[in-house]
This record gives sequence, C-alpha cells and structure tokens, in this order.
Amino acid sequence: KRKHPVITFSHFLPREELMPEKRFLFQPNLPQIVGSSYIRRRVESLKPDVHVFGHTHFPWDMFLDDGTRYRSWPLGTPEEQARRIASISTEEAEQWLPMPVFDSDGHHYRSSDNCWFSLMYTRVGRDPYSPQWAPYVAMAYCTKAQWLPEPILNGAGCLDPPTEEDRQRRERFTQKSSASMQREVNRGKSA
Repeated sequence: KRKHPVITFSHFLPREELMPEKRFLFQPNLPQIVGSSYIRRRVESLKPDVHVFGHTHFPWDMFLDDGTRYRSWPLGTPEEQARRIASISTEEAEQWLPMPVFDSDGHHYRSSDNCWFSLMYTRVGRDPYSPQWAPYVAMAYCTKAQWLPEPILNGAGCLDPPTEEDRQRRERFTQKSSASMQREVNRGKSA
C-alpha cells in the first residue's frame, strides 16, 4: 500500500474509453486525434490513483478496469460553458472552480454531476454499433437516424432545476446554448 496517492497528468487521453462515441460528437473524427498509446503505456506502468487529462473539453470522472480514476475538468470556450450551464444549471456549473482530486485525509474527492458523459456511461454501455444517435448529432448529419432518449444522454439536464435560482440560471444560458448548438449543427451540415 502506498503512503501517498500517485497523480499523473497528460494533455491527451491515455484511453479511448475516456472519449464519447462518435454518435455523441459534432466532430466524428475527433477520436482519431485525441489519444496516445504512449501515454496509455506510461499510465499503465505508473499505476496512478488518479490520472488527470485534457484535450477533449468534456468533463469526465470515471474509474476504469485498471483501478485508476480518470478525471478531466476543462474550462472550455464561452459557448461550451453556456451549453454546460444550460444543461446542468447549478451554481457549481456556473462558477466552475478548480477540481479537487483528494480531500485533506487523502480520500478521493466526490464526483460532479457536470461529468455528464462519464455519468451517462454508468446508465448505458458503450455500443459503437448502436443505431441510436444523440439528437444534436442526428440533426447535423442524419435527421432520419434513431435518437437516443434524452434522459439517457443527459439525465440531470432533463430534470427541472430544483431551485428558483437554478431555473433562472438555466433561462439565462439556454438561448446562448441553443445558438451554439445550432452553429454546430450548421457546421456539420456544411462539412
């Protein structure tokens, strides 16, 4: 047993399981450029307690079969921030403070509802052959595609905000989020 936790960092992803499947992405070729087999081998050899990564702009928090907790907490662009806050309209999503990794006793810090893709994979398994697409991807690439039900894709974002303050926060960011999503759909249609 280690005396202190081991934390490793990389910009790129060490494993493909830390990336949403193509059916959830506006940029379907993104998985081809985000990972690194070298980083995977290095992380496997170090066996960290936590590996913090970046590059994808997706908040992520997941334990994988190697026993490592993988976390990503991107600042994101203003448009990405608006989409995040409109989906999960909490004060935590709006403030987006630095991500604690361990508490003062050396225990893993709690996860966040903002890590919606990794949380989704706790409700539905990875299935690259599934005909169900995220609605926003289907609108961009194939309007006749079967849509993945919204509560599966983003469980927290489908719930009514629990407080009046959260409801107002969602209203403030929904228009900017919708405009951002429409730009992404239009980019997909013109590609």
